[in-house]
Amino acid sequence: MRALQPIPPLPPELERLTDPALEVRRVVEVVPLGQGGVMARMEGATSAQLYRAVAGTSRIDPIPLPADPAHLWPADAGRALVLAGGVLWLVGPGAELVQVTSIPDGALSVAAAWTESGPVVAALCGCPVARSPGTALVYPAARPQAGLWRYGESGGWRRLAEVAAGSGLSLSADGHRLAWVEPLAAGPEEAGRGEVRGFDVDRGSLRSLTQGAGRLVDLKVAPDGSGVVYLANHQAARPITTHTDLWWVPWEGGPPRRLTGGNRCVDRWGWTAAPGQLWVTCIRGMAPVSELLGLDGGYRPWPCPVPATSSVAWLDQGQAAFGVESREEYPGLWLSGTRIAVPQVEPYDDLRVTTTGWRALDGLEIEGLVCDTPTTKPDAPLLVQVHGGPAAPIEEARGEVVGYRHLLRAGYRVFKPAFRGSLGYGDRFSQANVGCQGRADLADILAGVDHLAAERCGILGRSYGGYMTLRALAVTRRFRAGVAISGFVDNRWMSLETGDLTYEREYLGPVTWPVPGATRLGDVFPRLAEITSPLLLIHGEADPICPLSQARVAYRAVQTLGGQVGLVVYPGEGHRITDPEHQRDCARRVLAFFREFLPVD
Repeated sequence: MRALQPIPPLPPELERLTDPALEVRRVVEVVPLGQGGVMARMEGATSAQLYRAVAGTSRIDPIPLPADPAHLWPADAGRALVLAGGVLWLVGPGAELVQVTSIPDGALSVAAAWTESGPVVAALCGCPVARSPGTALVYPAARPQAGLWRYGESGGWRRLAEVAAGSGLSLSADGHRLAWVEPLAAGPEEAGRGEVRGFDVDRGSLRSLTQGAGRLVDLKVAPDGSGVVYLANHQAARPITTHTDLWWVPWEGGPPRRLTGGNRCVDRWGWTAAPGQLWVTCIRGMAPVSELLGLDGGYRPWPCPVPATSSVAWLDQGQAAFGVESREEYPGLWLSGTRIAVPQVEPYDDLRVTTTGWRALDGLEIEGLVCDTPTTKPDAPLLVQVHGGPAAPIEEARGEVVGYRHLLRAGYRVFKPAFRGSLGYGDRFSQANVGCQGRADLADILAGVDHLAAERCGILGRSYGGYMTLRALAVTRRFRAGVAISGFVDNRWMSLETGDLTYEREYLGPVTWPVPGATRLGDVFPRLAEITSPLLLIHGEADPICPLSQARVAYRAVQTLGGQVGLVVYPGEGHRITDPEHQRDCARRVLAFFREFLPVD
């Protein structure tokens, strides 16, 4: 198949657009600097950058750092604590840099706070087990451990305790209470189950703050240390497909209290400047909506005309600063009632995204996004981009369209369906593909293609989207070509190879032997011989979630049976392709593949 080595030449303008350095830049964190100023961390264009803005102006000035910033925390007036390159810096006006401390090796999670006595830093640092070449691997694998460390200016770094490796470390305002997410599994699992663990520095004691939290996403310690708010669902039967809620648990004990009312896709949240009050942004359908939330579970209106799409910095007189983005506008910074444009690598005014809706065969209402340009032909080939998860939301943000810039400017349309199983529409919708994966949700996608009256279609996706690509090519003839990235073909085999049984148990049923026929109904493996359209498989060599063996077997089966198929394996990559050179190579191959097998007239 000529779409592999060498890659067919691309026109220079399309070749240039495959560079990940041209990705959109958006605000992800904001902290106050005093006197109406804020510091914002932005991600995109292959790197993170730091900027400073002041209310009443439209300027946003870059702050130079020796490495990409990874996290921000507010410090004293006019300065912020910035984690960059394994070092915590104190950054002030005029780009003045003060090195506070180096973070210990193997840091899994870092948190910092500015206290009356100066900066306090906490870190969970992994304890890798040394293994010389030739040493046997022994199963069951040992649970990863970590050291809990704390830094204060008076005593430097000291080890507090040895704990299970975790993430999401958070500190109280005085730095005396720490909490983090401790996963239940030793390795990656789809359910993401965990518990909230804490440490009281004054008492020198570890504390278990939850039991049975189910899927646990993240947490934040109350500024006064009186408790922890965390995002979880307390579900044992369906932790993957049940929307998570915000919960409050007192530090000194007591049952957790649910703050949100269920069926909400909580996307971003944090503490406000008012005691006992949170802000929260949920994805309702495909649109972000922000609100204020008290620890009693009572909602108040969001004080700004636009929702927050990043962390929020609270300024004087209740003013707020945060990242903002919508279907109509590219990412910006909302600062005290003014929208400041985020500097981008280049304009993408010709790229647009619109919403669409249709009914599935059983009458269920489905939504999706269509991306194109004003010059896209009405009969242009449609590329169906299937999201992963499948329990994941689609957000109608215009910046998302930039990821398809090379495909759109090559003349294609891109369609992103929010098929059943997606988040943002309540638990009933997110659980509607349990027991019928690759059938009911695929029917939703095909109904969306019919709704758009698309004649010439391709399909692509990553993870579950990779599976759906393979499934669609095997059981339908609607797609003339497909690209499966980090996909899978056999649920049971994948479960046993990775050790993560949570996906199969929730979506397909209990793990029994022999494999029940109903469990096999959605698998692609028995139907690989039916893939006749050209197929490109892309996979990371070290993928721990959907192992490379899934792609290898699919490739060899289709090749042996005479199909047009290619496989690209990127060394050192996991479930996501992160190296910029690999990202560009992947984009070039995908575009060249569709130009060859689904050309634009």
